[in-house]
Amino acid sequence: MDGLLRDKTRPSRIPVLAPDVVERVVEMTFHEPPGEATHWSSRTVAAASGVSVGSVQCIWRAHGL
Repeated sequence: MDGLLRDKTRPSRIPVLAPDVVERVVEMTFHEPPGEATHWSSRTVAAASGVSVGSVQCIWRAHGL
């Protein structure tokens, strides 16, 4: 029991996305998609911005997109 009280807390496994990355994803969503695409998909935004598809979906959800 004493060991549990002495251990330090550990940071989360998943680092928080930087605000500039979030801003870039949101801004990218409102601009024209690449090539002949009619809209951005979460996969194309993720590939273009260098984050995961899940991160793009969380960003979109948080911004009501």
